[in-house]
Amino acid sequence: MKTRSLILLMGLLGNVVFFTACDNNNDDVPTPPLSEQDEAFMVGASYGNYNEVELAALADSISTNDSIDVFADMMLTDHQASQADLIALANNWNVNIPLSPDSAHLAIKAQLLLLTGYSFDTAYIRGQIKDHEHAVALFQFAADSSKVGSVRAYASKYLPKIRMHLEHAQRISASLQQ
Repeated sequence: MKTRSLILLMGLLGNVVFFTACDNNNDDVPTPPLSEQDEAFMVGASYGNYNEVELAALADSISTNDSIDVFADMMLTDHQASQADLIALANNWNVNIPLSPDSAHLAIKAQLLLLTGYSFDTAYIRGQIKDHEHAVALFQFAADSSKVGSVRAYASKYLPKIRMHLEHAQRISASLQQ
């Protein structure tokens, strides 16, 4: 009887070890090293989020065009949410991401501050199209090629929103041309 109990106990212990090992295969646990590509994606995404928030706040305060105001509000909401998720992801992997816009967008902001009305609206929305085209490519690449599940999931989660932002900006641009 002791032998049977010992065999049963060993079997149960083996299952516990097996299932524990399987459970540790979670992509969110930063055990494998993060690739330079994934780290660069996080840095680029962070700059993009802060760029969008900074310029959207400016558009919200300067533009008198209802379409631009709605778009800017959407940029603020969506990119703040995206950044909050990105900060959590970066912290999980001990990646230092920027917490401000890049120097190029600070220069763009300075230029936009000199504009009003139609000139501001068209310059802002053209910049949004360019930025979102870049963001679509960045997020698509990460969604397709990252080896880390949590990075792929983040990129895949926000890629449809970024595409929608691009399409929305293109529609606004077309309406401004009329």
